[in-house]
Amino acid sequence: MANYVCHRNDRLTEGGATAKLVRSAIGHHGVPVQGLEHLEATAIQVMMANKPVEILAAYLFRTRPLIASDLSACLGDGLPVLIAGDPNAKHVQRDSRLITKRSRLLRDYAHNNSCLIHGPNTPTTVPYNPMGFVLGMKYACKPVKEALADH
Repeated sequence: MANYVCHRNDRLTEGGATAKLVRSAIGHHGVPVQGLEHLEATAIQVMMANKPVEILAAYLFRTRPLIASDLSACLGDGLPVLIAGDPNAKHVQRDSRLITKRSRLLRDYAHNNSCLIHGPNTPTTVPYNPMGFVLGMKYACKPVKEALADH
C-alpha cells in the first residue's frame, strides 16, 4: 500500500502472520518481542508526547494455550504498551455466552498488572463471535487510576 510500511511476523509452522500497517509519515521502528511461547505478536515503537510507546498486533491460535509469560513478554520492557488483537478468549463481559479459561487468565493478568481490557461492543465476525481485545498498560508499577490521570 502506498504511503504505508508493513511490519509482519509470519507463522513458521502453518499459514498466518501478525502484522501492522503504519503510515510512512509517522516516525516509528519495528521492535522484537522476545520470549513468546504461544502468542504471536508484531510490535512497533512510536513517540507520543515525546515519550516512546509500543503498539503490538497479537494473535493466539485457537489450539494454543494463553500463558501469563507470553503476556509479560509483551509488556516486559517497562514502556507504555497497547496490544490489539485476537486471543481467542471469550467472556460474558465482552458479549459472549460463555467464559473460557483463556478469558479468565487474561482478566486476572490484567487485574494483577494494572492493565485495562477493552473489547468490541459490536460484531467483529460473521456470524457474530466477539473475540477481539485491546489490552492497554501505562506502566507496570502505576495503579490504573494514576495511569489514566496522565492522559
